[in-house]
Amino acid sequence: MAEPRGERRWSGTRILARTAGIALVYFAAGRLGLLIPIAENHVTLLWAPTGLALAAALRFGPAAIPGIALGAFLVNFTVGGGPGLALGIACGNTLEAAAGAWLLRKAGFRNSLERVRDVLLLIALGVLLAPIVSATLGAASLAAAGLLPRDRGPWNVAGYWWLGDAMGALLVTPVLLTWAELPLRLTLRGKRVLEAAVLGLGLFVASDLTLRAWVDSPFLHPPLAFTLFPFLVWAALRFGRRGASTATLLAVGIAVWATLQGLSPFARGTLDERLIYLHTYMAVAAVTSLLLAAILAERKGAVAGLRESEERLRLALGAGRCGVWDWDIANERLTWSERLFEFHGIDPRDFKGRLEDFSSLVHPEDAERVSAAIQQALRSGEDYELEFRIVRPDGQVRWLMTSGRAIYDQNDRPVRMLGATLDMTERREAEEERTRLLAREREARAEAEAANEAKDRFLATLSHELRTPLTPVLAVVSALEENDQVPPGLARPLDTIRRNVELEARLIDDLLDLTRIVRGKLELHPEVTDARKIVEHTIEICCEREVEAGRLRLAEDLAAEDHRIWADPSRLTQVMWNLLSNAVKFTPAGGTVTVRSWNEGDRLVLQVSDTGVGIDPEVLPHVFDAFEQGKARSPRGMTGLGLGLAISKAIVEMHGGDLTAASEGRGRGATFTVSLPATLPAQTGEISIMGEGLDETWTRRPRVEDLHILLVEDHADTAEAMADLLSLMGHRVVTAGTVAEALAAAGRERFDLVVSDLGLPDGSGLDVMGELSRRYNLPGIALSGYGMEEDVRRSHEAGFSRHLTKPVGLPALEAAIRKTVQERLAQR
Repeated sequence: MAEPRGERRWSGTRILARTAGIALVYFAAGRLGLLIPIAENHVTLLWAPTGLALAAALRFGPAAIPGIALGAFLVNFTVGGGPGLALGIACGNTLEAAAGAWLLRKAGFRNSLERVRDVLLLIALGVLLAPIVSATLGAASLAAAGLLPRDRGPWNVAGYWWLGDAMGALLVTPVLLTWAELPLRLTLRGKRVLEAAVLGLGLFVASDLTLRAWVDSPFLHPPLAFTLFPFLVWAALRFGRRGASTATLLAVGIAVWATLQGLSPFARGTLDERLIYLHTYMAVAAVTSLLLAAILAERKGAVAGLRESEERLRLALGAGRCGVWDWDIANERLTWSERLFEFHGIDPRDFKGRLEDFSSLVHPEDAERVSAAIQQALRSGEDYELEFRIVRPDGQVRWLMTSGRAIYDQNDRPVRMLGATLDMTERREAEEERTRLLAREREARAEAEAANEAKDRFLATLSHELRTPLTPVLAVVSALEENDQVPPGLARPLDTIRRNVELEARLIDDLLDLTRIVRGKLELHPEVTDARKIVEHTIEICCEREVEAGRLRLAEDLAAEDHRIWADPSRLTQVMWNLLSNAVKFTPAGGTVTVRSWNEGDRLVLQVSDTGVGIDPEVLPHVFDAFEQGKARSPRGMTGLGLGLAISKAIVEMHGGDLTAASEGRGRGATFTVSLPATLPAQTGEISIMGEGLDETWTRRPRVEDLHILLVEDHADTAEAMADLLSLMGHRVVTAGTVAEALAAAGRERFDLVVSDLGLPDGSGLDVMGELSRRYNLPGIALSGYGMEEDVRRSHEAGFSRHLTKPVGLPALEAAIRKTVQERLAQR
């Protein structure tokens, strides 16, 4: 985002103001420094601008460089020698500050000088190393300009130059940094103000007394270095880094002034001797006071950190309800925090601090374990950690968890053990309660699973027992319907019997399907399916008879451009059968049933509507609930269990679709709409109309005749009816009622196919199929009243090619036989 013009103008103004300010301060400090020349006009005893420039570069970063360069150029230009010389020296001064600041930042230097490490870094990099740059370039510039004194070589001048810059960095930089970095709020109030005033006055008084020659004896008239040094220590101890740096600069200023006035020992001797004395004094004073102040700052920081850690520990122990203990092994003394006395429920005055006093509070059953754990920790050096019980004086038992670590002397003897203890009673009780709840939950789940299994077994057995008697009825009806010699007047009664038997079987299937849905075991076998053919076939089954009789009118509007969907054809047939059956059931004579289809985006919509009795508004929200019938009644007095719509909705939702119901109220009819995804897999292959074995139930196929079939069935009526039905289909049939009879018959004769019930008196049809498949490679069809998924799976594992659930009509049996034989021929 672009910076606003006003802000840019203000930012530029600040940069110019900062540059001008730094240049002005640098120029003023430089002119003052040049008042005390030592070697030549460009070489001084103390070059304060070096310290100022280094502080500015550390404080403001690269933004300070233009001001430093400008100030340095102006100072040197006013000294004389021409602009070239001034420019060369200014480059050295600028590079000196930039290099020193860069090195210090890279080393992790802190401007506040709060660590000994910071002071040492400033001395090593800012004081000793960085001035080499300015001294080298300055001496070279003087040599190039022909301004070097004849009695001094360039290295001698560079050494003087280095000393002046180093002293400037050592003395001025700390003052500026500490006053700029430390908080500006002053704590000099009351006695502190008086103390600071006394300290400053003491410096001047000591200087005056030392510098005046009021006594000739050196023992009674100590040098300035010794009289001022105690005041520097005082400033460092009482006023920290800011006081130490300021007092040092003041003391050094006094020493420099005294040297120039010839009033101190530093003014005697040759130039080199005076420089050595004075710079040694300045360096020792500055380094000592700065290090002392940093050491005190670190100590204060450590003490503050320790207090803060102790406070945090205290708060943590309080929040965590934790107690600490200290066992002085050598003196046999055990010390507890206040929290531990609360845990044990005793008064601190009653605790003698001996190990046996603690042991007496431990639960008798845990005492030996606690003692062994302590001794093991002392021997091995490992942490001592244990959960145990205590007995309070009031008899209450509580759980504690303690952990500790031993401390050893130089001879590896344990002298102390420190640790902490938590009251775990509430957590233990919660864990025990949780364990009890989990145990109850497991028991309840086991009971529920057992009840579900018992219910499944009951439903499976009930299904078997209900289906078995229907099988011979349906078989006899199917045989009579195929017999051309049956009187024409029996056709309608036979049809009625067949339809009611199939309806009874459908009710049984609905009960089992509902159980599968509730337990999540209803399986789909999807394939590319033509929904139009399913709708047309279901109409033929459910509506054709009523339409031909003139009781109902049927309207078809299958306008969808593409009826292909990815679905389980048998389950989709079940949904449409339920919807059309309900429409026929609840529509009075003369009414109309309408079936529509259309494409809606990427979905196929199938709709069944009628002009029947309708659905009451209060019943409509519950129409898909199992066993829900509401107040609606069929005009012909027909009712049901209320399972069909619930099962249909579950099947549609398993396909990723939706089934909805609508009605304008009683007597206004009802509309059921199925919406299914119309997306197909990438490779669809051929369109399959329905699932395995069901398409043959719709269209007659050429019969497979003259098979030798072994029929294994222990129910006499079913065996007789099924044998007659198979014979009517053109097959030769041998019956067996037990496993032994079936195996014996197979040993005497060669059969083409076995059709076997699963429940037999002496075993199972699975045993029969397993033996016949192993011995004779004989194909088989399971015929059973058990139709759960587990029953079908076990049938296939035993070797049956098909699993038919009783009752079985002629079309389904005929289709299963044909497909089984065709598959066996294909394998050969």
